[in-house]
Amino acid sequence: MKYLVFAVCLAAQAQLTAALKPETVKEFDSYQAMVDQELAARLGGTRAFQWLDEHPERRAEVLSGKIVTQALSGPDGRSVSSGLVHDWVGDIYLKGQKVEAVRDFLLDTPRHPSVFADVKEAAVLSREGEHSVTRLRLVKKKVLTVVLDVEYQNEWRALPGGRWTMSARSRKVSEIDGGQALPPDTGHGFLWRMNTFWLLRQDDGGVWVELRSVTLSRDTPRGLGWIIRPIIRNFPAEAILGTLEGTQKALGR
Repeated sequence: MKYLVFAVCLAAQAQLTAALKPETVKEFDSYQAMVDQELAARLGGTRAFQWLDEHPERRAEVLSGKIVTQALSGPDGRSVSSGLVHDWVGDIYLKGQKVEAVRDFLLDTPRHPSVFADVKEAAVLSREGEHSVTRLRLVKKKVLTVVLDVEYQNEWRALPGGRWTMSARSRKVSEIDGGQALPPDTGHGFLWRMNTFWLLRQDDGGVWVELRSVTLSRDTPRGLGWIIRPIIRNFPAEAILGTLEGTQKALGR
C-alpha cells in the first residue's frame, strides 16, 4: 500500500504544476495594499498598535506563556483568481526580555537554521542601514517534501514608546526540484509570495511580540487535490506557529 501512495505522490509531483498568473498577482497585491494600510494606521497611532490590543480576551493566554494565533482570512485562505491568500497573526510575550534583544535576534539571519525547524539555510546578501536582503531555504515535509528558496527585502525601524517594527517582503520565490531551482512563479505553487511583519512593544515586564504573515499560494486542484490541499492549507499556519515557537524557545526566560 505504501508503495502505491508513493507512486501516486510521484505522479502528483509531475502533474500538478501551476504557473502564477498576472491576475493572481494583481489581486494579491490589492490585498497586501489593504494590509499595508492597516499596518500604517497601527504604526501611526490611529489604530491600536497590535492586533492583540483589540482582543483583550486573548491577552491572558499570551501572558501565561501560550502562543495565540488567528487566521484573518479564514482557515482555508481567501480565494483570488487561481490562488489563495493566507493572512495569519500570532502573539507571544517574552518575560524579562528587552526589545533590543528581540530585534537583534530577528536580524541575526545566519542563526535562524539552528532555531527555526523549517529553515535549513540562511544568508544575508546585503545590508545597509535599516535595510537588508536575505535568503532562506525552507523545507516542509508533508505527503510531499517541499523545498523553497526565498529572497526577502527587509526593513526595520524604531518607534516612540519602546516599540519596533520590522518587515520582510519576498522578492523572489523559487521551488527546488531535483536539486535545481525552478524559475520564480513556476512549479507546484505551494508558495508564491510570503510577506511578514513584526510589531514589538516593550513594557515593564518584558516584550509583546506580534507576527503577521501574508502569503500567496495556488488554489486547490481537482483530482489529486487531496495531496496538495494539506500543504497549501497548513503551510502558513504552521510557519507562523513554528516561528513564534522558535522565538519563544530562544528568548524565553
